[in-house]
Amino acid sequence: MRIRGEALELAFRIVLSCPCDVTAEQERRVFGILQSVQTRELVAYEAVLEVFG
Repeated sequence: MRIRGEALELAFRIVLSCPCDVTAEQERRVFGILQSVQTRELVAYEAVLEVFG
């Protein structure tokens, strides 16, 4: 599945604002992915799942 960068940013905001356990490494990887994509760019969602899987 592919997701647009703007939708990816929204998904990350939701995940990072929840009271679940997110490690510093996961947070660093999340922001790395967000910084590497353009707003309208399509991103493979598998990269997102790898951060938390």
